[in-house]
Amino acid sequence: MKFSYQLPVSLTKPRGLKFSYQLSVPLAKPRGLKFSYQLSVPLAKPRGLKFSYQLPVSLTKPSGLKFSYQLPVSLTKPRGLKFSYQLSVISTSS
Repeated sequence: MKFSYQLPVSLTKPRGLKFSYQLSVPLAKPRGLKFSYQLSVPLAKPRGLKFSYQLPVSLTKPSGLKFSYQLPVSLTKPRGLKFSYQLSVISTSS
């Protein structure tokens, strides 16, 4: 299962940015995959960007689960922030 997620964010203030979103992905087996993603991005300088994320994953079964993510971040302007988020989830259980 592959999907891409793009989230444009407009900054009302160049010193603070907070947002959170929840995404649920249904798998064929084992069914029932839920995970939440929280990302807070404090902007200290127009040329500096720091962010932390938490991705807890709970499965209905302890079967193997593998997922990879890429989060490239580019700052075009102190008042503009754009980033793309890609997450691929692979179920090893047959």
